Order: sequence, then C-alpha cells, then structure tokens
Amino acid sequence: MGDQSLENMLTKIKQPALFFYPRDIFEKALGQDLKDLDSIGFTNTLIIRFEDGKIKPLQHAYEAMILLGRDKILSENFFEILKMSSSLNKEAFLFFLNQYTEHLNTWLNVTEITKNEAKNKASNYESTIQNYLNLQYHNTLDHYEELNSRFGHWLKKANFCKSFNRPIPSIEEIKQEESKIKIPKSFPKAPLKKLKPKAAPKKKAKTATPDVKVIDADLLIHVFNVDAKLLNQG
Repeated sequence: MGDQSLENMLTKIKQPALFFYPRDIFEKALGQDLKDLDSIGFTNTLIIRFEDGKIKPLQHAYEAMILLGRDKILSENFFEILKMSSSLNKEAFLFFLNQYTEHLNTWLNVTEITKNEAKNKASNYESTIQNYLNLQYHNTLDHYEELNSRFGHWLKKANFCKSFNRPIPSIEEIKQEESKIKIPKSFPKAPLKKLKPKAAPKKKAKTATPDVKVIDADLLIHVFNVDAKLLNQG
C-alpha cells in the first residue's frame, strides 16, 4: 500500500465533518493568546469541512446534512483495512494500523468535544444540528470499537514484541491463542459466609468529558492545518 493510499484513508477519517475547537483548549495547546482569531471565525466557531478538504464556518443548519454519509465512508475504510490485513506483511500492516488508530483516536476526541461543548461555546451553534453532531461522534466511536474488537489484541501484542525486538506474531496466531483459552462453564462453589449486607453508597453519575491532553500539536497541524512554525513559537 502506497503512502498516498494511507493518506487517503487518514483523510477520510475527518472529512466531510463538522467540528468545533474551543479557544481555551487551542490556546493551551499552542501557548499563545488567540483572541485575534475570533474576529475571522477561526475559534469558537463550528467549521464545516467538505469532502474535498475545503473548510468554512457553518452558516445554515441544513449544511450539517453532509454528515449523513459518514457511516458509509468509515465502513469502506474498515473493509479496506480487512483486505490490507491479509495482503500486507506484518511489519507494514502494524505501521499502518498504528498510524490509523492514532489519527482515529484524535478525531474521536474532536467529535466528542464538538458534541458536548459546541452548544455552549460556538457562536454559530443552532439546536437543530445537535443530532448531527451526536451522529458524527457515534459513527466515529462505532468505527473505533469495531477496529479495536477485530485488531486490538493483535496490535497490543505486536507493538510489545516490536519494542523488545521479538518476532511479530501474525493475526492468525493471535486468534489461535485466544481460541485455546478455555472458560469453565461453572466455578467451584466456595463455602458461604454469613455477612451482614452493607448498603452501597449512592454515587452521582458523572458526565463523561473528553481528555483534552490528547489534543496536541499533531491535531493542530493535521486537523486545523495550523502552520507547524507556530507551534515552535509557543
């Protein structure tokens, strides 16, 4: 698989898309005051990215309908990855999958931030687009979980072996290892002890918040097309 094909698949992760990046997080990553960028709609604004890579501020709610095809695009990526897993050698596929999952994880965080915070901070937010933002996040999450279910165990084992200069196992070898693990139908019963039941303390459900630590310079360069020279000035 050529570099251009890899780049194409990485591009499909994040476009078309509708994203938002709060200025406070942007400033933390760059280490600069970016309030001047508010006037040109670069921060605290929902941005739509078209399939050809062009971007512009969201102006009409109906433009969010561009996200309706995201699940199909990510499914095409998944089936392409399945084909690559049998056509590439182990080292080449490991390199690709590490690159792909890193970009996917970054974009998953962007879609979660957009889903959770745009309604409170984006100047051009409209309530009618919230369902589209939710859909974009869940499509990305489903794709991430599907990949992890299929290749997650092998990816961890392969990276571990590579770190210690050991032979990288094949995906088939990992599947055979998993099939040998026998789960007992029942466990031996231990003698029951008479204990007084203790009421568990009630805990308030916490709303999941995105981990902004993963939003780093790589995100600023690849997602927002920020000049890499700016990162060195912070």
